[in-house]
Amino acid sequence: MRVLIGGVSSSTGRLLAERLLAQPDMDEVIGLDAAACTPPVPGMRFVRAGLCQPEWSSLLARADAALLLIGQRWPLRWGVRGGEMALVEESKCFIRAAVAARVPRLIVVQSAAVYGISPHLSLTPNPSPLHGEGLSSAGVPPLYAVERGAGGEAGPTPNNLRPESPPAGGYRAGAYARARAFVEDYLDTVPENGYNGTLTRLRAAWVCGPHHLALIRHLCGGPVLACGYADRVIQVVHEDDFIAAVTLALRQDCPGVYHVCPDAGLTFQQAASLTGESRDCQPLSWLVLRAWWAWRFRRQPSPPAWVRSLYLSRPMDGARLRAAGWTPRHTSREAMIAAREIFRAGK
Repeated sequence: MRVLIGGVSSSTGRLLAERLLAQPDMDEVIGLDAAACTPPVPGMRFVRAGLCQPEWSSLLARADAALLLIGQRWPLRWGVRGGEMALVEESKCFIRAAVAARVPRLIVVQSAAVYGISPHLSLTPNPSPLHGEGLSSAGVPPLYAVERGAGGEAGPTPNNLRPESPPAGGYRAGAYARARAFVEDYLDTVPENGYNGTLTRLRAAWVCGPHHLALIRHLCGGPVLACGYADRVIQVVHEDDFIAAVTLALRQDCPGVYHVCPDAGLTFQQAASLTGESRDCQPLSWLVLRAWWAWRFRRQPSPPAWVRSLYLSRPMDGARLRAAGWTPRHTSREAMIAAREIFRAGK
């Protein structure tokens, strides 16, 4: 099997290339990115080129699959202008080249941020700072049910999860989500352009693990609990399970949209306990303002729109991918713990 990976210079791309090369029937893995691949992946053929440069398209001639990972890229810093819309054009160029080359499988990997925020959540936090239940302060039923364990702790249930069928809708939530939603809009037109291969669209929860510490670094860097949102859910997928999902899409026909999430997630109250940030809650507007200040003046990679989406996103339903044969080995809690241990050991 020959695979071309676009956006390979990210930690996700390097890890995926390394795991694919370890498989006995993998003939060649070609990595493509405008950024340098550091550290290099032994055995991978790396081509440094922008995705909109036409010279690299000949690499698709014998490829069995083209894989686009650019949707997993972390938000760009304040000083980089126009970067998010460049993401849209780069993705379109890669997709057009794969369609023109008639690659049998085209796989586009996005993050959960593609959905943006749920509009009906933005003004309806739970009435209690820690354990809101029942109706919100605006009289709106909660987005998903919350169960109590024997010790009274909160935990999410798979009630009213976001299915794979609705459109992305990320255009509602700022440039970070909007660019990814534009890519999804373009993917809707691929079948109409005469592509006869298998188009797989993976939308992954936040990836955590020994090689993916960005989320846990953010959560350990300050207050986690937003007043009225402690029972909201955050979904996390372990990097090993994420790689397994991508490998499944490479190995068998998986047309359509699939959510890469192992379970219904864990609440922010549970996440705060895991990260040691379980002190008093803070208003969500203050957390967003704090993120904006760090992003603007301290060059931290956590823009305010991304922080808002953490608390105001609707959890996803991953049943369709599991029905296709994906069997995650780690829960959201275990994935976050794995990243936390590596993060603390590196301090």
